Amino acid sequence: MTLQPGPTALHRSRAWFGCVAVLVATASDAVDAAPVTYEIDARRSQPSFEVMHKGAPRWKGQFQFARGTMTIDREAQWGRVALDIDMSSVDFGGSVMNNFVKGPLMFEAQRFPMARFEGQLSEAVDGMPTQVEGLLTLHGVTKPLKLKLHQVRCAPEEGSRRERCVANASGQFLRDEFGVDFGRALGLEMAVTLKIHAEALATQP
Repeated sequence: MTLQPGPTALHRSRAWFGCVAVLVATASDAVDAAPVTYEIDARRSQPSFEVMHKGAPRWKGQFQFARGTMTIDREAQWGRVALDIDMSSVDFGGSVMNNFVKGPLMFEAQRFPMARFEGQLSEAVDGMPTQVEGLLTLHGVTKPLKLKLHQVRCAPEEGSRRERCVANASGQFLRDEFGVDFGRALGLEMAVTLKIHAEALATQP
């Protein structure tokens, strides 16, 4: 004879399975909501800048090497970013100009080999930040800097379970506030437009 569970046993069994299902779902949500850390891909991330001369772009250049990390917590709508820029990797398209900008009249790359930006991601829309506000250290001077984030996109990388994020950021700062004022007498403006294209890969699947 096969014994069948009574109504009480069935009720307890269903209640137990229900509790397990809730715990599993809660754990899954917690994992999904956990902050994600990304490593900025130095090969695909290029900060660039423009210096104006009487209202028109005069100098345009970019840095070939930048590295750092980014953390995004979509649930809390919070994040942070840290970016280090190798000042010796500046590129204006010619060695003469490159050496001049790295030299004593401009960036003094031997004395100040790295620039660094650290900031907090904020103003989230649909779980993704739209601006980053922090501190820029350049030429041995640290000043506040706010950047606007454009076109932030995240998706699983092809052939990998890790997520890749792509973002573009832009902002302005006054270079004389960082002790780089060459060209003022020649009509070069102190305002610098900074543009950053960055790609970052999640450190964990």
